[in-house]
Amino acid sequence: MCIRDSSTARWTPNCTTRSGAFTVYSARYTRVGQTVTVHGYFDWQSNNQNNNGDQFFLGGLPFDLAAGGHYTAGAVGYSGGIDISDWYLVALPNNDKFYFTKRAVAANVTNAEMHSKGLRILVVSITYITDA
Repeated sequence: MCIRDSSTARWTPNCTTRSGAFTVYSARYTRVGQTVTVHGYFDWQSNNQNNNGDQFFLGGLPFDLAAGGHYTAGAVGYSGGIDISDWYLVALPNNDKFYFTKRAVAANVTNAEMHSKGLRILVVSITYITDA
């Protein structure tokens, strides 16, 4: 089998919970056809986080997710400084963002919640379908 439509490169994440830059140790993706897998390793060392009730997003995925309700879930490999074992990682269809939702109450995680939990290190992986 020959895969001709594939690529591997870096992507540039952005985050709504920071008023300044956060450290990106790694942000890479692999695309095969319409399937994209992203990996990210992020560090929020300083306490310069927005502490408001807005929904927490990480964005800048290399390709928008497919339209038409194609929600996808990802995995958190490590979350240093906080326990997020009861949260899901979800990516938005027709968008370049992902967010966390709480399993027990089906509510989205806010910047204030990330701030109060003391978010520091986050290692994530998401596989999704794109129309691009």
